[in-house]
Amino acid sequence: MFRSPQTNAAALSEFGLNNEQIEVAQEKLVPGKAGKGHSTCLVSSQDQRGWIETCVEAPPALHRVLTWPPRRVRRRLRGLRLRRLRRPGVTPRGRP
Repeated sequence: MFRSPQTNAAALSEFGLNNEQIEVAQEKLVPGKAGKGHSTCLVSSQDQRGWIETCVEAPPALHRVLTWPPRRVRRRLRGLRLRRLRRPGVTPRGRP
């Protein structure tokens, strides 16, 4: 269960959340877009009774990919010479 500020308490209680967990789901869980480098959610497991508050974050390599500045990428791509592979009988759209 991720942060659900607009979901009413009755709907959340149908998932088995108690009052404290409903408050956490509506107000305290951290969404991924919050800029804190992680998300938090409530996880339910068959092995353990109830919901567990869990912190989710990307591994360092994925974090670097997701936060790679687009300017650097464009700068690096400008330096590369990209060849178009031409196939016989195939022309780019709009060109004879």
